[in-house]
Amino acid sequence: MEVYLIKPMGYCYGVIRAIKLAQEVKEKYPHKNVYVWGLLVHNRLVVASLEKQGIHTIDLTKTEPLVRLKELSKEDIVIFSAHGHLKKHEEYLIKQGIKFFDATCFKVQQNMDLIQKEEEVIYIGKKGHPETEAALAVNPTAKFYDLDQDFNYQAIKREDPLVVNQTTLSFLELQTIHQKIKEHLPKARISDEICDATKLRQVEIQKLDSSYQAVIIVGSKESSNTTKLYQLAKKCHPEKTIYQVENLEDLLNYPLNLKKVALGSGTSTPPKTILEIKGYLERRAQNGE
Repeated sequence: MEVYLIKPMGYCYGVIRAIKLAQEVKEKYPHKNVYVWGLLVHNRLVVASLEKQGIHTIDLTKTEPLVRLKELSKEDIVIFSAHGHLKKHEEYLIKQGIKFFDATCFKVQQNMDLIQKEEEVIYIGKKGHPETEAALAVNPTAKFYDLDQDFNYQAIKREDPLVVNQTTLSFLELQTIHQKIKEHLPKARISDEICDATKLRQVEIQKLDSSYQAVIIVGSKESSNTTKLYQLAKKCHPEKTIYQVENLEDLLNYPLNLKKVALGSGTSTPPKTILEIKGYLERRAQNGE
């Protein structure tokens, strides 16, 4: 079996920064309770690793944020995730004198700064994703373009709204949406803000030739950019076998009698996990499997 490792692989800059910040905070305040507000990054292996280091995650899908905020004290430290956060949560911590740190990705913050300044914005994203929620909160007049629903163009008053997007979308999907928007609003200003690390991986998957029998995408299903890689691989290569796995254990559930495989990964997938899977596939090849 021949294994091709799609690059870039492993963590993007924003994920590296977020993990490093969390570890530095815990090292500086070893006797404080350190909590991450939401998933620091969308990978369960990373979250589990942080937990072992004493960096706890507040799962906002399982608790009411305002209720959880009121349970915090000055003995606690909060780290906001890489995906951005609601300003009102930050303001509450300031008011209560609770120390916090911000791990928001610079690309996400760049988007929010753009949205905040503009009079009329169309924001393209996935409903319920923390990046989308944080971005929309900075400008209450922004119009949400839900990927899963038709957009109401009649709600747009200006002929030249700014169009901004969640940073982890598929560039092919985004091109189609931009074309639709331009058909209705020819003067709309497009700000294509897909994360470079995400787009490079998508381009490499799109370019894979017919010699590959399968594409294996490594990363959590909670990760938007990982899921988009998987969906893109299925769309661009319908003749190939496409798997999405979180770790080696997941991969063992699939038949692997293949000759040539491409191995891709999301931006929050630990390099150790990717290399472990690559090593396993190569050992199978050496054993003639």
